[in-house]
Amino acid sequence: MDAVECLSLADGSGACWLRLTDECSGAILATTPFPCFRWNNVPAAQTQEAIRQCMERYGCPGAFRVDNGHPWGKVGGQPTALALWLVGLGVRMHCNDPHRPQQNGVVESTQGVSQRWVGAQRCANFEELCRRVQQEDIIQRERYPAVDGQSRWQAYPTLRRSSRGYCRTWEKMVWDLGEALAWLGRFVVRRKVSKVGQVSVYHSSIRAVPKKEASGSAGTMVDVGFDPQTREWVIRDLKGGEINRADAPQFTREAITTLQLKG
Repeated sequence: MDAVECLSLADGSGACWLRLTDECSGAILATTPFPCFRWNNVPAAQTQEAIRQCMERYGCPGAFRVDNGHPWGKVGGQPTALALWLVGLGVRMHCNDPHRPQQNGVVESTQGVSQRWVGAQRCANFEELCRRVQQEDIIQRERYPAVDGQSRWQAYPTLRRSSRGYCRTWEKMVWDLGEALAWLGRFVVRRKVSKVGQVSVYHSSIRAVPKKEASGSAGTMVDVGFDPQTREWVIRDLKGGEINRADAPQFTREAITTLQLKG
């Protein structure tokens, strides 16, 4: 999964798109354009909807390979709501190292091909861009002789027969909060204690040390992890000793699946 941004159209407007590519065959599964010049301006909920539409056609994947960008990258070193939603569906997340696009070489290659074939600068407007993208995706996936004279669609018939189907009713039945929280528990971030004894996680402040120790702990570095069993933040010193715990009530099924997770 990858995005392209800063596409300039003939009418002076801008666009970006989200690309989902099958890593085994190299087939483009779906490309969703958005009328935004910068990818960061696309709401995470629209990315989620594009993923759902792709899964309705091809099934739920076993894994996604992604970079560290919006909206699947990390928030201060911790997974985003979109990433937690996917993990709750049983999708493994393979996060590339920062600034290493070659680790996602298959989708990056399709991005280059599509930009040449589509020619965004020659598209009169956003509607024409959408039509061109859809046409070129079909050609790349179903017509272009990529494997011994066969198209990817012909050479890899399992693209059309997913062993793990998807529908939105199925999502509601199988989505697992425990899986999402267990994955969150794998992340540990380092933070500096403030003058009032707090640290920031998910854009909110939690107590890192007892109030009576706050003044003497200002500027101290601590490690913050998550306990999926108790649903608490666990604050430890750099030697691994536990200092404090803080409730993390924001991690609910509704908050994650609707991408309304707040700090």
